[in-house]
Amino acid sequence: MKKIFTLAFVALTLLLATACGKSNNDNPSPQDDAKKALIGTWKIEASFVNGKEIELTECSKKEYLEITQDSFSVFFSESCILKETKNSYTVLGNVITLDNGIKTTFSIENNKLTIIPDENNKTIYLKK
Repeated sequence: MKKIFTLAFVALTLLLATACGKSNNDNPSPQDDAKKALIGTWKIEASFVNGKEIELTECSKKEYLEITQDSFSVFFSESCILKETKNSYTVLGNVITLDNGIKTTFSIENNKLTIIPDENNKTIYLKK
């Protein structure tokens, strides 16, 4: 009888250990999906200021975003030299919040990322 209780206890322990070890990654949240969609390198394609498309210069055509799981890097042209600003970030719905407090809305469609800081301005990036 003691052997049966011991085997039952071992089986129950293994069952509980397996069940408790399951991760929640089996059902990713919408925020996880949105963040995964952002990850990658995004080359600038177009920029709109006050609703009008502005012509990209040869220097600004080199600008891009590099987004990883942990960081949001903007490579921008200053006197035709690329400079980087790097921040950690969070995603909630369709809003990116950088660790410096800047918030912006975004959308992704057909490998195009649109960053919309306000209703009159937006920048479109194409995934490399």
